[in-house]
Amino acid sequence: MRLRPLLAALLGALALPLALAGPASAFDGSEVMTAANAVRGELGVGPLREVAYAGLGGAGDWQVLPADGDSALDAVATWPELLAVLLDPRTTAAATASLGGGGVSLALATSTDVPLVRAVVPAVLDPASPIAPTVLLASRPRSLRLFVQRGATEVALPLRVVRAQGEGGAWLAQLDGGPDGVRIGYSGRYRLEADGMSWSYATRALPAVFLARTWTFGPTIRPRDRQAFLRALATAPLFARRLIAQIDGAVRVERRACDNQDSSCAEYDDAGAYSLSVAPADFADTFADLRFVTFHEFAHLVDYLAFDQSSYAAFRTLFRKSPRWRSCFADDTSATGCVEFAEILADQFAYWATGLPADPSGGYGDPPLAARAAFEQLLRAQWLFRPPLFRNPAVR
Repeated sequence: MRLRPLLAALLGALALPLALAGPASAFDGSEVMTAANAVRGELGVGPLREVAYAGLGGAGDWQVLPADGDSALDAVATWPELLAVLLDPRTTAAATASLGGGGVSLALATSTDVPLVRAVVPAVLDPASPIAPTVLLASRPRSLRLFVQRGATEVALPLRVVRAQGEGGAWLAQLDGGPDGVRIGYSGRYRLEADGMSWSYATRALPAVFLARTWTFGPTIRPRDRQAFLRALATAPLFARRLIAQIDGAVRVERRACDNQDSSCAEYDDAGAYSLSVAPADFADTFADLRFVTFHEFAHLVDYLAFDQSSYAAFRTLFRKSPRWRSCFADDTSATGCVEFAEILADQFAYWATGLPADPSGGYGDPPLAARAAFEQLLRAQWLFRPPLFRNPAVR
């Protein structure tokens, strides 16, 4: 089954010139100052000098309000209008005062007597950063683009640019990835481009402490189920085992049917974890069936944690080369009458991982659509461990 769309978004606390209400989770001025300096540090801007609130006369106030348990860093990092002033190296002093409801009034002092002489860009691209790729320029930016290296090809990521005016003619441009945020991958190569200027980045490797973790087995898993599950995974090709080593620390395994049906699934579940559930019937079937189902569901986790629309396009191009390709594999349970492409992709992953010539249980009816070597080559090019920030198990 397809990994269900993740509907929850990172709900940033509101930091706007107007006070806005929200469920409070109080933080104080010290936390806001620490967060503000942490944000500046990510773009290589020096720390603010803290002064008495009365000394700034309340000019340039921002009301930083908590919401839904967000930290001060979430509140400060969320809004481009605030960042346009906060990230300006000409902003050198700040003051805070408490507000009702656990919020903080933040005053920033910016000198506009001198122009902004250099672009302010990220010092690093960090998959765990709450700040989307952001630049501050001396004039209104025309464009901001982010490229990722995939194999031998550089791909422009489809992201929206948000612009916000700062002080003294400065403008901020920030990439917006929608509810999931801008998903930066570990061990990736990126290039940020703004108005003809370009900066290259190599992101850090997945933390070793995360790689040391392994599957969490839920209470529904019996000892023999656990052994069968691990034995199925052990038959995988070397590159599949590498993917398993990166994902397994984030996943709980259950022996249960999903959606009140006798089917397996992968999802981000109500308990707040990635889960892979294998139906009892699949454990009871042949070992070949268990292998295929396990890798099909594992592929949905790979899909969500690694792929985007350009990945889908690349795999679709590969599959279309097969004489067995169809534009629609019939499925009368779907709204379109066709098998969703995510299910086709999961099946093809399972064919690659198992080497089986067909789905032992029949499944969606799609045969292998690519040679195993060609599928793995494309998978290697597309793979980056890049979970959404608010569901990044490496920083939880």
